[in-house]
Amino acid sequence: ITNNNYRGINGGMGMNYELSPRTEIGILCFTNFYDYGTENISQIENKDNKDVLVSNINNNTIDQTKNQKHSVNLNLVSRLDSLGRKIDINFDYTNFSNNGTIDYLTQTRTSVDDSLFAETNRLVRKANLFSGGIDYVHPITKSVTLNLGGRYSYTTNKYKLAVFNDELNPGQEDTLKSNEFNYDEHIQAIYTSV
Repeated sequence: ITNNNYRGINGGMGMNYELSPRTEIGILCFTNFYDYGTENISQIENKDNKDVLVSNINNNTIDQTKNQKHSVNLNLVSRLDSLGRKIDINFDYTNFSNNGTIDYLTQTRTSVDDSLFAETNRLVRKANLFSGGIDYVHPITKSVTLNLGGRYSYTTNKYKLAVFNDELNPGQEDTLKSNEFNYDEHIQAIYTSV
């Protein structure tokens, strides 16, 4: 048996404004909030070759996650002359976060023994992405155009998985199964094409 639920809202907005007959600026914004949950309930019966019940396994998994994503783009285009020369400037920013919890409960029953396994995983992920660039376009002939530009991007990621053995130490993190890392990246580029 699987039960799913989803709640979310998202939206976007864009606007372009002409600063002068040759220059315009624009902005795009998007946002997204959503929560979802899933519950899976399963049962497995193990029988021997005479169709006699040997063991019964019951499993219940509950997954609950909250997500947010926000994104903004700002651009400016300036046409320098009637020959087609122009400057194009872009800035992008995106922020993403994900917080989730998964609870596992497995119970095994046999005619001799019963066992129980219970674990909780908590996952937190966050990312920030920023990039900016400038491009210069210079038509040389009708079929040849010179492009010059530069771009910078920065990314940061944070990830934390905390695992809890709910049977042995409820509320105590199992550091052998847990994991955490942070990652930062900077990229700069200068380019040209004809």
